[in-house]
Amino acid sequence: MGPPEVSASNSRKRGAPIKVESSPSVSATSAPKRLKIIAEEKAADVTADDELKERFISLFSEVQYEDGVSNSQLKAIFGTDGLTKLVPIINELSRESRLVMSKMEGNEKELFYKLVSEEVASKFSGLDPSARLV
Repeated sequence: MGPPEVSASNSRKRGAPIKVESSPSVSATSAPKRLKIIAEEKAADVTADDELKERFISLFSEVQYEDGVSNSQLKAIFGTDGLTKLVPIINELSRESRLVMSKMEGNEKELFYKLVSEEVASKFSGLDPSARLV
């Protein structure tokens, strides 16, 4: 026999367990529905991120950006919010050796990005920064 249950009608003894009943307004199926909604929202974010990444990469195939694009040009194209969303994409492409960042001549504060082909990037894969300079 288990420990005595305490209800509102009898007094509660110190250390005695309290019986907790779930609210009828919370159904067992509401949690999976919430998880599904969260998963769909994340999938939409991933799709939006993938689209932004593709748009960023395709930018370099345009004639005026074949040799690279400056930070101010990216801001003009994508806007301030878009540029903020590009940061993880730029970092990912840099880690994969697909994007080279440098400072633009004549303007030491302006970053300049140049896309590297997958073929060239694969040759640099696994090398540390000092080995890439050699």
